[in-house]
Amino acid sequence: MKETAAGKGVPEIFAEDGERAFRSLETRILGEEAKKSGTVIATGGGIVTQPDNLGLLRQNSLIVYLKRELAELSADDRPLSSSVGVQTLAGQRLPLYEAWSDRVVRVGAGPLRTATLVLEVIGE
Repeated sequence: MKETAAGKGVPEIFAEDGERAFRSLETRILGEEAKKSGTVIATGGGIVTQPDNLGLLRQNSLIVYLKRELAELSADDRPLSSSVGVQTLAGQRLPLYEAWSDRVVRVGAGPLRTATLVLEVIGE
């Protein structure tokens, strides 16, 4: 999320305002960004927790799920991953990632290789 929109970082938003406020801000920003053409929107994993976000993403986007091993995910500066745990969140969210995605790219070989794989699966 654009931290400048809130004037503070994600951990501070969660601590001071709570998850509900964070999700509301996240959806508002997604709505603004999803109207644009020719851009890449890299969402956080919790984007799927708000059903309205699917329509926002679909209005002008191809949704690519970057699938990686859970052991490779960091909980640093991630309030829910730190408090609830990556495994628990994955159990809740993985089915939504699969359902929402148009394409799936298995990642883990670095950002350049990931970008190459994404371009391949979207036909660029």
